[in-house]
Amino acid sequence: MPSAYASFDFLFIAEELSSKLGRATVGEIHMFAYLGCLLSLFKGQPVAEWGYSFAGLESGSPFSPELQEAYTELERAGSVTSEGSSVAVTGLGKQQVEVFNSLKMFVPRKLYLGAACASLLSFPVGMVRNAMSMGPGLRPVLNVGGIRPLLAMASLEQLHEHFDALFSVLGQTSDLLVPSTVWLTYLLELSRKRDHELVSRASV
Repeated sequence: MPSAYASFDFLFIAEELSSKLGRATVGEIHMFAYLGCLLSLFKGQPVAEWGYSFAGLESGSPFSPELQEAYTELERAGSVTSEGSSVAVTGLGKQQVEVFNSLKMFVPRKLYLGAACASLLSFPVGMVRNAMSMGPGLRPVLNVGGIRPLLAMASLEQLHEHFDALFSVLGQTSDLLVPSTVWLTYLLELSRKRDHELVSRASV
C-alpha cells in the first residue's frame, strides 16, 4: 500500500496542474512533488519527514517509486483516470482530496506543494523542467546517466548551500513562491550556460 502522503500529493498536484495547465502528466506530478519536497527542506524540515523517496532518471527528471505506486492504486480505485501520459482526478478522487484537506497532517504539505505548482505563474512547465534538471542530485544524473537516489548526503549539502544563499538574500519569508522563483531562475541560468557550452563543443 502506498503511503497516505504519496496518495495525497498525487491527487493534490494533479488537481493543481489541471487547473493551471488544463491537464497533468505523471512525469509532471513527480517533478512538482520533488520541488515541494525541496521547499520543505528550505523551511528546515528534515528530508526523512517527507514520507517517501526520489530517484534521478537519465533524462534528468525526478521519480518516486512510492508516488508511482500511489498512482497505480488511485487509478485502480477509480480516483484518477489516465489517457496516454495525462491524468485526471475523478469525482471520487475529489472527494478523497476533501477528506485529506480536513486532516491536520496534510496542512504543511499543501503549502509546499501549492508553492511548487504556483511556480507555473512565472515559468512555463518546460522551463521548470529544464531548471530542475540543473539542481544538485539531478545534474550529475543528466551529465553521467544512470539512475541514482536523490537527496543523498552530497546533494543535500549542495542544496543547503543554495538555500543558505537564498536565505541570506531573501531573509525569512512566509511566501514560499519567492524562494522557489529565485532558485528556479538561478537554475535556468545554469541550464542556458550548459546548452551554450554543448552548442560550442558541437561547432568545434
